[in-house]
Amino acid sequence: MGTTLASPYVAAGRISAYVVFRVSAIHAGTGSVLVTEAGGTLSDLDGRPWTIRSDSLVGSANPDLHEELLDLARAALELPCGHRRCEGRRERAY
Repeated sequence: MGTTLASPYVAAGRISAYVVFRVSAIHAGTGSVLVTEAGGTLSDLDGRPWTIRSDSLVGSANPDLHEELLDLARAALELPCGHRRCEGRRERAY
C-alpha cells in the first residue's frame, strides 16, 4: 500500500498505522492533513512532527501506538539489509 492510500486509510480507521522510510511531500502532503484532522499522529522516524521537508513518515491512529511503531521502525533500521540502497538509512543514529 502506498503513502497516497495509507494516510486516508488511517484517517478513516481502516488501518491503525504505517511507516514509510523514504517519502516525498507530493505523496504524503494531502494525506497528512487527513490524518491530523482525524486525530491521528504523524512524525518522522526521529519522532519530530512531520513536515513537507521530512524524509520519512510514521503515521498512526493514536499516540501510544505511534510510540510503539517508532521503536519498531528504528529497530528495523538496525537490521542488516544487504542492499546498497539501505546503506544510507543506517547512517542515522537513534
